[in-house]
Amino acid sequence: MVPPDWRFVASRPAHFVALGFGAGLSPFAPGTVGTLIGYPLFVLLHALFPTIAGVVVLGILFALGCHRCEVTGRAIGVADHRGIVWDEIVEMAATLFFVPATVAAWIAAFFAFRLFDVWIAGTLSLSSMP
Repeated sequence: MVPPDWRFVASRPAHFVALGFGAGLSPFAPGTVGTLIGYPLFVLLHALFPTIAGVVVLGILFALGCHRCEVTGRAIGVADHRGIVWDEIVEMAATLFFVPATVAAWIAAFFAFRLFDVWIAGTLSLSSMP
């Protein structure tokens, strides 16, 4: 396994995207840090596109990012390395298109998103046990 660092992130655009522009290097809860990056992405897309078009653009970004994540996972040597946070970024931005634009709703969306993300990850890891 090649542990990712800033040099690794900067070495290829695929790594830069998959590791959430560096958010995935966080030593503490990189998925949570990546989730937070979804907020400015949403604000940018919401300013540029109407809701339906914004969601379509996010779908395209997600699909393109999947390839970047695969490339990065192979380079690291771990297919689903915890630092690969592109999915959290795009999924959080997509979530925000469907909640009211209030601070309370955005905070609730963040905690619900993290709760489900951690719960699903835990469930998947249990399903792979012998």
